[in-house]
Amino acid sequence: MSETRPSTRSDGTAEELPDRQESIARRLVRIIGVQFGLVAVGLHFTWGLPRALVYFETGTLADPRPYLFVASGIAVTLALLGLYMVPEYFPERGVFAFAAVMMTVWIGGYIWWHLGGHGGAIPGVDGYGHPELGNVAILFSDQHLFQPLDFATVSSEVIAITAYLWLLATGGSS
Repeated sequence: MSETRPSTRSDGTAEELPDRQESIARRLVRIIGVQFGLVAVGLHFTWGLPRALVYFETGTLADPRPYLFVASGIAVTLALLGLYMVPEYFPERGVFAFAAVMMTVWIGGYIWWHLGGHGGAIPGVDGYGHPELGNVAILFSDQHLFQPLDFATVSSEVIAITAYLWLLATGGSS
């Protein structure tokens, strides 16, 4: 719990105000979490939306990721924006828990996709691996994680998850 200090309202009655330092820290971490969450969403849209439109136009489902990126990105965007626009319907703890889970699913999916041979674990998808290095080595090589889009996306997700978990651990409104 935060420490409180007495204050006087404009009507002359006393009230307890939360310690200002904690509220500033929470606000800063909240802003960081929301901003990096929206950056991760934007990067998923950058990669997924053009591919989803092509797959939709051709009526194919060669790769499920574009559809999943767009749908989950819309859900995360609505939750994070709802936190500010209609907070009575989007409780802070619920939004941060949801966003942390989604970011974790995105990172887990990234790892699963590349360790699974690029979709080889999905029925009907003919995956391929990297026999020259092995999937684990290639995941951490400059061919995947250290590509600019991949690195920016995973880094944004990790920063957002860290912020959300800190906000959840330190309390806040329900």
